[in-house]
Amino acid sequence: MRTSQEIWMTQTQVARRSTLFSKPTSRNPEMANAMTDEQHFRAALASLKAGLPQQPHSRRATEPAAAGWPEPQPLAANVAAEPYPSGALPLVIRKAVAEVAAFVQAPVALVAASALGAMSLACQGFVNIERARTLSGPTSLYLLSIATSGERKSSCDGYFSAAIRLHEKTQAEATKPAVAAFEAALSAWNAEREGLLAAIKDAKRTGKTSDHLKAELVELQREKPTARGCRG
Repeated sequence: MRTSQEIWMTQTQVARRSTLFSKPTSRNPEMANAMTDEQHFRAALASLKAGLPQQPHSRRATEPAAAGWPEPQPLAANVAAEPYPSGALPLVIRKAVAEVAAFVQAPVALVAASALGAMSLACQGFVNIERARTLSGPTSLYLLSIATSGERKSSCDGYFSAAIRLHEKTQAEATKPAVAAFEAALSAWNAEREGLLAAIKDAKRTGKTSDHLKAELVELQREKPTARGCRG
């Protein structure tokens, strides 16, 4: 009985021979007369294919797992939420969180995150925390609250960040005159600097000395206006 490898080798030989008779032409009469032989080759190839052993099909995904393997565990798990440690908050912050949570009807954890975020923003410019002897930094917090739309995320932030937004808006209005003065001073300085640079180039082109122009440019660079110097 032939093995699968022997049958495959025979198929390959038959296929190679059959290509010799695929394109008969008038220049090769023998090829034209061999069309009957090609039909014999094709029939032999079909019979060889029919005699090959059937390959086993792969296991379908719907079939049960092999014995000894546990069932797959779900990627998502429902974990019961633990009570938020409100007692760790300072008394003033704790009362504010409880009041907002009762009024807005939002989870205490969501309200507390808004309160801590606003508190850290207000304090980070004035207070640093020392996490180790050589490691200190501002009291900045990076908080992420995950909730669906309509669960009062923006409402909670609004109660604790309203004063911060008002302060930012007030400061932006108060600094408008200083910003305008700085922009005007910087434009004048740039115009004077461009004039000196053009004069230096012209002096070099005409062969004149430009030492005094370079000295003026150095002095002008020291007088470059800054935003801090233009504050009211």
